[in-house]
Amino acid sequence: MRLHVKADEGFTLVELLVSMALLALMAIYAIQAFSTLRNMSRVEADMAAQMEVDAVAGHLRRELEETSAVFLPDGSAKPKLLFVGKSTTLIYVATSNGEREVGGHYLVSLALDGDGTLKSRRQLIQAKISEQVNEVVLLRGVQAIHFSYHDHENSQQVLLEWNADNQLPIAIEISVTFANQDKRYWPETLIKLQNVN
Repeated sequence: MRLHVKADEGFTLVELLVSMALLALMAIYAIQAFSTLRNMSRVEADMAAQMEVDAVAGHLRRELEETSAVFLPDGSAKPKLLFVGKSTTLIYVATSNGEREVGGHYLVSLALDGDGTLKSRRQLIQAKISEQVNEVVLLRGVQAIHFSYHDHENSQQVLLEWNADNQLPIAIEISVTFANQDKRYWPETLIKLQNVN
């Protein structure tokens, strides 16, 4: 009759090494998956930020294409054109978007404030310009904004300021720069005004 000796229960050295190898592989895959998710999240945030820039550029393009030459009396014999074109500030007349605003024309002022926020200040125009100002934040984290203007006489010449008192430029160019580490970029924006005589 044979005697069966029962071995102590437990893991052999080979089983322990195989288990550790499997755990190491699982840890490597988990670290790679976490790194991939983190990179995907960063790319998604960059894409969302760029989409915001593109949306603002598109909004300004649509609004400026429809800019109207609106004149208001200013006490002198000659009415004043509601348009001011400086290199860092642009004031123009836009039509209500019909969603959040009362219908009609609005005097819009685009400028960059001290903390790098591009803002649109909108005032309703009726018989006169309304005292109430609706301020809209368009874009944050802007380093600089620059407007330039194209003349009727010489459309190739770029002007840093628009000085004509009685007519709109035929086109407006907008360039926006961001900080060096910022991955956003401003698309090329040359806007031809449709309501120019």
